[in-house]
Amino acid sequence: MGGRRVLQILATVSFALVTCCVFSSCETHCDTEKISAPAEMRFIKTRFATTREDGKRVEYPVWRTERSSGSPVLLLHALNGISPRTLDLALEMESWGHRVYIPSLYGDEILGEKAYGYDRALRATRYLDFSDDWRVYQVDGPGPILKDVRAMSQWVSQKEGGRDITVIGNCLTGIFPFALIDEPHVKRGVIAQPASPLKHWYHAYFQIPQLPWHNPALGLKRKQIESSLAALESNPEKQIFGFHYFQDPLASFSKFENLNRKLAGRGLDGQFKTILLAAPEDVPILRREHWSLVGETCSPTTKTYPHSTIINPATDEDRFWFREKLRLALAGKL
Repeated sequence: MGGRRVLQILATVSFALVTCCVFSSCETHCDTEKISAPAEMRFIKTRFATTREDGKRVEYPVWRTERSSGSPVLLLHALNGISPRTLDLALEMESWGHRVYIPSLYGDEILGEKAYGYDRALRATRYLDFSDDWRVYQVDGPGPILKDVRAMSQWVSQKEGGRDITVIGNCLTGIFPFALIDEPHVKRGVIAQPASPLKHWYHAYFQIPQLPWHNPALGLKRKQIESSLAALESNPEKQIFGFHYFQDPLASFSKFENLNRKLAGRGLDGQFKTILLAAPEDVPILRREHWSLVGETCSPTTKTYPHSTIINPATDEDRFWFREKLRLALAGKL
């Protein structure tokens, strides 16, 4: 057994022993109302396949809403997978008039459990630790998974007759829509609480600061960042929307500040609209700094939340606020 694999096993054992309390609280928060996944028959299940540059063929199950033929949306799940709340969001977007595609980027099963309705952050992290497709702790790219999602976005557009699409990322996949904005068919990207590169368990549990360059890192290669900026520059109709809690303990707000600086430096800040919730005492400061849209939240801050925005926010009020802003953004009215 290689040294790297031994270290991975040791890290995973340590993670499981020490972080069960951290992520059990996270998983409790991620399912505050204990809802069940909607019946799978509410969706049409299909598959996406692509062949990578090294010749490896990979496949992903994809669920698609069926009751609307409106503008297509590629909805990427967060760390905990295609959870009931993720599916709930897809159905709500369907009611707004969109056709929503929801792929499982973990495949058909996650450590023996089926992908549909999966909602276990701790086990997903264990899966990611051993996956060759993801590099969740790296500052310069999430791994081969990003190219797969890029090909997937092209596939969605082709299935929709070449129509433009919106890509929505969450947490683990939060920054993906910015990376894909350089695709001609991606008109709009929604970045929700981008968390990559992820914090290690000891950062969350002991509240140890990440290395100075990790917090603001976008988790993408410089070449990719430049390509996305150039795409926005060449097409003023392309837009990026960002959803975030200002006090998010898992996804540093400095990522948003970093992205905003890069866009402003190219005169593109008008194409980046931010939708933020913050504690009442922070709202006046954020508004003075001209962040696009700032509201108040009464959610307390713990080691793991508030974090999720459009999928499963800290309170019902926050969920309504974030989702209404998402509805307006997708309709071009924000």
